[in-house]
Amino acid sequence: MTAPRVVIENVTVVLSGREIVCGTDVLAGAGEVTGIVGPNGSGKSTLLRVIYRHLKPTAGRIVIGDDDLAHMSATAAARLVAAVPQERGSEFDSTVRDVVALGRIPHQGRFGGESEADERAIADALAQVDMSRCHDRTFASLSGGERQRVLLARCFAQGGRVLVLDEPTNHLDVSHQAQLLGMLKRRRLTTVIALHDLNAAAEVCDRVYVVCGGAVVQSGTPEDVFTESLLSEVFGVRATVLQHPRTGKPLIAFDYLGDEL
Repeated sequence: MTAPRVVIENVTVVLSGREIVCGTDVLAGAGEVTGIVGPNGSGKSTLLRVIYRHLKPTAGRIVIGDDDLAHMSATAAARLVAAVPQERGSEFDSTVRDVVALGRIPHQGRFGGESEADERAIADALAQVDMSRCHDRTFASLSGGERQRVLLARCFAQGGRVLVLDEPTNHLDVSHQAQLLGMLKRRRLTTVIALHDLNAAAEVCDRVYVVCGGAVVQSGTPEDVFTESLLSEVFGVRATVLQHPRTGKPLIAFDYLGDEL
């Protein structure tokens, strides 16, 4: 089945009386990688939590393909949308394989039990993130980067046609960052990804939404969005935007040692 588009329509999220996301509209094209970037506390993670149903929006709706996400059963939504959130569950006492196997629960019957298809999906997912050799280790024994790769494997094993990834490159070394981002591009699933690394966003995303103060302040292709003026106004940094010599994508050179803005 083809990947559906995701439409975020006028979504507002109010938590403890404070508006965290303010009437936000986002279109994630079918089979595209859509980046959500912005300063800390800008509402990126809250917006993603609405897509994978960890939070209910105060107003607005999420439409995936032709279906309103709010009208889907939990099982149907879990088969469609797979997520790597920032918050962690209670995986620490489980083995690596058991953590990845959790992604198959939406595909199993009332009485559970793994099918051959489940076993293949789990093995394939572990191989994709280069963690097959660690299948019998406990999750708690892993490094931060290894844990992140296991959570990505769980997401891949789940088999959703929409991926929602909140800072998935956190703790990953350069090699595994490149491996993951290249994999996301090649899979051609509809992917909504929050990233702090703006150069990674420029390289992998088809479209980027810049969020500040809970609202989208700019959107477009990476070439349109990543300008020196926007980097200064939204992120408070001085930078020069160049063209990557190999890919032609924007390459942001930050001035770490220059005078304050």
